Amino acid sequence: MNSGLDAIAVVAPNDIWAGGRYWQEGQIDGHTLLEHWDGTQWTLVDTPDVGGIDDIFVAAPNDIWALGFAFKPNTQYLLHWDGSTWQKVPLDIYALALGGTSGTDIWALGSPSMIRHWDGASWSPVPGPDPSSIAESISDVKAFTPNDAWAVGHWYFNVTSHGGIILHWDGTAWTYTYRGSGGSLLSVAGTSGKDVWIGGSTQYAHGRLYHWDGQQWRVSRGPQPLRGTVAYTGLAALATDDVWTVGGVQTYPIGQYYALLGHWDGKRWSSVPTPTLSESHNWLAAVAVVNAEDVWAVGAQGEIDAEQTLIMHATRPCYLPPAPKLQQPQNNASILFSPLQLVWKQSATATHYEIQMRRDSTTGPFILRAKTKQRKYLVAERFEDGQYFWRVRGCNGGGCGAWSAYYSFHVHSP
Repeated sequence: MNSGLDAIAVVAPNDIWAGGRYWQEGQIDGHTLLEHWDGTQWTLVDTPDVGGIDDIFVAAPNDIWALGFAFKPNTQYLLHWDGSTWQKVPLDIYALALGGTSGTDIWALGSPSMIRHWDGASWSPVPGPDPSSIAESISDVKAFTPNDAWAVGHWYFNVTSHGGIILHWDGTAWTYTYRGSGGSLLSVAGTSGKDVWIGGSTQYAHGRLYHWDGQQWRVSRGPQPLRGTVAYTGLAALATDDVWTVGGVQTYPIGQYYALLGHWDGKRWSSVPTPTLSESHNWLAAVAVVNAEDVWAVGAQGEIDAEQTLIMHATRPCYLPPAPKLQQPQNNASILFSPLQLVWKQSATATHYEIQMRRDSTTGPFILRAKTKQRKYLVAERFEDGQYFWRVRGCNGGGCGAWSAYYSFHVHSP
């Protein structure tokens, strides 16, 4: 018996769902595999069989959708969780991607010409871009608002003619924003419509990661611990400087597969070590972030035709937060002191912050020492006229990171 997990979704730290499939050797279709984490252990969940689970979307703890897939005709179904039972819901297209913003705004996509939308009552067709004569499919979708959603996939003509596609929903229509050659696009995530990441793969070359800043796409050098063909099959974003990707590396020349885990800290992608797996066929398909210190990834491990589910759990208290970037008041500012708000940029992996303020110089007497879980702090005390210096550092369960550089401001009376 073979098995693997292709999707994972977080409701809460003690409420996580992972889906995939199990199959006998030689079978084309798989059977539904759904597992649940209750904060202590993973357990198998009995559900109707809808084929393999390719994607999961959480609208609410009692409103969860799982997308099934089977190759046989007229066997495309969804599973819906109402808080007590999983029920089988028919879908009239072959879909691989599921995502949305709420229980009344959910997308299921199979290709640019096979798009369905859930409005809270029914699944209805939505026109896509003009259909192409070349085969196309959608791999993933991410919706930020009802008027801003992105979908990625690929087109295929033959082994030498294929490439990636990007579609965008603006609240009125789905349109192509990219249709290129050379590789497939497999995953999409982000924190907003101005911070979008896309992962993909290229044949016989390193994988691709792209970033959209609201104006243009930029290619980003992704993590690649081994030489070989890389596929970034999953992405999850918690903040602009805290993004995770998973996938696999097919090494040269013997073609073994190794699981890949990477992290973006706001400046660069780095490879994150994973537990050593002795088997030669290991991969990660999806990743989900609970918080800055709690990350889950799922996939499969083993040998070809002898695969078993793979679940990795990363806790990151040992990754101390980088020094925060101070934002307000600006360095060397001159202010009329009233209630003063200190503001800084969120630091990856930080669960709380420590603030220090000194009088006259960076070695002068302390005026303020405080802690906060926010990336800002309101100073209510009224200080005398003079020069003040302040700094911040991020902390988590593993300790505190480096202090920021000091910023100064001058307080003067009106």
